[in-house]
Amino acid sequence: MLWATTRNNLGNAFQTIGAPHDDAEALRGAATAYRLSLEERKANRAPHNHVQTEQSLAVMLFNLVELEQNLAIAEEALGHAIEGRAAAEQLRDLRLQQEKTSPARESGR
Repeated sequence: MLWATTRNNLGNAFQTIGAPHDDAEALRGAATAYRLSLEERKANRAPHNHVQTEQSLAVMLFNLVELEQNLAIAEEALGHAIEGRAAAEQLRDLRLQQEKTSPARESGR
């Protein structure tokens, strides 16, 4: 997971460099780093990290679509946005379920 976090952080760095300067090469580097991170940041292994990376990849790809006007990238961006939202909703539902069954909630803590 440390490797995946490092890749995710590399993606963040590329995106930070590329987005304000319309640097398509940096944005493509970010996409590669985020995709590699998602190889380890699976929804069932690291749900919160998975959601973050899916959403970061979607946002970055939408930035790249604006520069390159590429339908394939737009479709990929939409797929990651949908996956990120679905994973976020599952994580939210899991947390709500845990809160309902938590003994600390029932005792007023």
